[in-house]
Amino acid sequence: MNNKEKDKVKIKPLLKKSFREAKAIISKGNMLILAVGLLIGSVFGAVIKSLSNDVLMEYILKIIGNTKGLEEWTLNGVHWGKFFSALLTFVIVFLFLFLLLTSYIFIKTIIFKIKQKIIKEKNVTVEPAKPTTNELILDELKKLNSNLEKK
Repeated sequence: MNNKEKDKVKIKPLLKKSFREAKAIISKGNMLILAVGLLIGSVFGAVIKSLSNDVLMEYILKIIGNTKGLEEWTLNGVHWGKFFSALLTFVIVFLFLFLLLTSYIFIKTIIFKIKQKIIKEKNVTVEPAKPTTNELILDELKKLNSNLEKK
């Protein structure tokens, strides 16, 4: 066997290993959770985009006096209306995620503090574990050995 044959990567074992790992991931159910999250994310994105484009941008266009609509809001060939709409969508998603994460952390902190308070109120003292039968026998044997060595 020469060096070239040794340097070749064996593809069959790699493919089999990759297939086994992919099958294990799918069988755990993680792919289903990922798919559900992806679907919810895409629907959420569509709702936020509609809120941004169809509701909020219409009010903004009325305030600035633009009656042409979002598509026609351009300056020197740059579609500022589309950009501002995308920016508004980003801000809405960012605020939603920020509020969601802040609420989650706040609730988690409250639960942790309540658990700490309950532990303090109960004043749980951990009693040392009682020795097992084997440990008791071992101690007695050690005592007997030490007594025999003294004689």
